[in-house]
Amino acid sequence: MLFLYRYTLAVICALLLLCHLGWSLAAQATTPPQACAGCHPKEQARWQISDHAKAMAPATGQTVLGNFNDQRVTYLDQTAHFHYSQNRYRVTLQEGARVTDYPIPYVFGHYPLQQYLIAMPGGKYQVLGFSWDSRPASEGGQRWYHLHQDQSVGIEDRLHWQQPLQNWNGMCADCHSRGLERHYQPQTDRFATRWQSLNLDCLACHTKHDSPPAPAPDRAQRSEATLETCFSCHSLRSPLTDGFTPDTPYLDQFSPQFLLPELYFADGQIKDEVFVYGSYLQSKKHRAGVQCNHCHDSHSQKLTLAANPTCTQCHSAAHYDQPQHHGHARDSEGARCIACHMPERTYMGVDRRRDHQFSIPRPALAAEFGTPNACLDCHPDQSHAWAAAALTRWHGKTPDIRPNERNYLRFQSGQPLDTQAQLAILDDEHLDIMKRATLLLRMSLDTPLIPPERLKAWVNHPEPLLRLAAVLNPLPLTPARIEILAAGLSDRFRAIRVASAQKLLGVPLPAKHQPAFARASEELETAVAINSWRGEGRLTRANNALRLGQLEEAQVQYQAAIRIDPYYSHSYSNLASLYRNTGRAGLAGEILDQGLRANPSAADLMYSKALHLTTQDDSAAAHLWFERAHLQAPANPDYFYAYLLSLEAVGQLDLAHRLLAQWMQNPPVPHPHLQALYDYWRTAPPSLR
Repeated sequence: MLFLYRYTLAVICALLLLCHLGWSLAAQATTPPQACAGCHPKEQARWQISDHAKAMAPATGQTVLGNFNDQRVTYLDQTAHFHYSQNRYRVTLQEGARVTDYPIPYVFGHYPLQQYLIAMPGGKYQVLGFSWDSRPASEGGQRWYHLHQDQSVGIEDRLHWQQPLQNWNGMCADCHSRGLERHYQPQTDRFATRWQSLNLDCLACHTKHDSPPAPAPDRAQRSEATLETCFSCHSLRSPLTDGFTPDTPYLDQFSPQFLLPELYFADGQIKDEVFVYGSYLQSKKHRAGVQCNHCHDSHSQKLTLAANPTCTQCHSAAHYDQPQHHGHARDSEGARCIACHMPERTYMGVDRRRDHQFSIPRPALAAEFGTPNACLDCHPDQSHAWAAAALTRWHGKTPDIRPNERNYLRFQSGQPLDTQAQLAILDDEHLDIMKRATLLLRMSLDTPLIPPERLKAWVNHPEPLLRLAAVLNPLPLTPARIEILAAGLSDRFRAIRVASAQKLLGVPLPAKHQPAFARASEELETAVAINSWRGEGRLTRANNALRLGQLEEAQVQYQAAIRIDPYYSHSYSNLASLYRNTGRAGLAGEILDQGLRANPSAADLMYSKALHLTTQDDSAAAHLWFERAHLQAPANPDYFYAYLLSLEAVGQLDLAHRLLAQWMQNPPVPHPHLQALYDYWRTAPPSLR
């Protein structure tokens, strides 16, 4: 009995201790700034004025910035009525004939705009399309406006606020709340999202007292930990894990986007909403070891000094902060370093963000390659030639860029570039790693000029971005290449392991690679599952099933993609291909018609419809759809090539010749099939044309 008593007492004490620890940990998890402030009051004060501290909050009188005093704003056929009733901030939306009243549980951000979340079925929070412009009235702010005010985004559009691309859980949440896990459930299309702190508090960047490390005096020896902590959110990337921590390498948690033409201009300047990662990795500052917190205070995120003094910490003020360098009057807008070297682009209607590539304005290159010219941001009525002449007056003749840099610009702007020139760019260590990796990702490896030894060198390269790009390149698989790519299954970084598993999925592998493939495949499945709340993720899931021969599962996932993301056109064309390849041509035609009803301007569906009609031996109808696809996307070389062949099929060969000759005078992108067709039509005997 004594033993039982002591045992029971020990269990009770242990339970009490666990309860106490649980309460303490819960309190620490929800209010770390208060726990930290006792020893770090100055850091706490700076954090309170930061964007991190106001990343997200419950909708209260202290946090709501928008005017909810019976305000109405209209966009297309939508009218939003903002009001306060039943002790809640609310919006009554009229969209066409439908009127719905929604309470607003959370505010999202604070400056230069504040957005508002609406709770929807399935644990989803959607970001309302109407936002509050929180800038001062003198700058055009203090008003309601629609995020897509310059384009037509109706209810049947992927950008409509109720569609997956405007879903807070998947698109935004992990960078606005600390310790967030989406907990998406693909089988039911539901979220059970949880977070440890509603906004970004101390533990969002610090997991312990010594992380991330303070800057070392010698920049060459500085750890990358600080940069990678910032890049976790300040980058365009795909998550590989459900939630992330600041003490884990970036490439173990994310797969980044490279400098693709739809995201960046040919010279690497920002185009789409890409944040900072891709730009900064191109900069000389990154190569010199400069960290974010050399310019920005770690806790307030504000600049540590005034604009130009921030730059002259490293760059001589006596040389650079002078009219003879920048060519403008002192204290004018043109005299600011950032005006020329960090040009702005505006996103979300009012959010002006600066390019962190820190490039040098080159008006002549802007004229040649269609890239932005910072000079014209302030002088929009002038020309590239005018700006080039001004720079020549100030600094003399501008030296030309290096041959590999020019060739990179040619490649990125769609001009033809032979294989040896591409290889020279890849080998040029004077070029930044982001440009080299982008080229490797996009270059064609389907050529005998590139021996397997080169691919092996890239897959095993010390630079992880080159390893990742080598694996992601859509190269055709041969036995030699399969053996080389298998090395990526055991890479140090999850991003490369996942990409390798994706590339080798469904490919017979030697027994020695099977254990590594099994482990990497589990990581791949995790990444696919957590991203399957949107059409792209479901499409990947379906395509993976197809590669494994799981036809029924592929069909289920294609259908799920259409159901959850009906205005994502690629799901329809892929499902149609599955139907057609399994002898169900009638269903293929039906699903394409369904897709075109939902996406009437989708060129890929027009092209798929044409291909389908071709398999049904209806050349005349197919020709009309090939023509529609080409007219909808005139720069797409595949659509144009198919359109030319369809013209030949319906007896309009002369028109096909004229159109191809016009295209070849100034091709928007190089295309080997178009070049071959052009050469054939020019040289073949008339009887064979």
